[in-house]
Amino acid sequence: MFSYEKLLELYDYYSIVILPVYFIALLISWKNINFRFLISILILVEAFDSSTYLYIVPFGSIYYLWGVFICTLFIIPLWEDD
Repeated sequence: MFSYEKLLELYDYYSIVILPVYFIALLISWKNINFRFLISILILVEAFDSSTYLYIVPFGSIYYLWGVFICTLFIIPLWEDD
């Protein structure tokens, strides 16, 4: 059904298309400060991930630790210090 090459093309397409969609969502929801904060954090993390992806993949198993680190970057801004 899906070959590896087609999935790789789909991933490349997704990584190119998603950032402009986030910017459009940011412009549409600019009045809501909570959504503006979350989308801004999402854009920063995605831009950081996209810019370092080609450097991290050749490291092999360290790539999976990098994935865990990127996922924690999404969670850290949501923790509230009471």
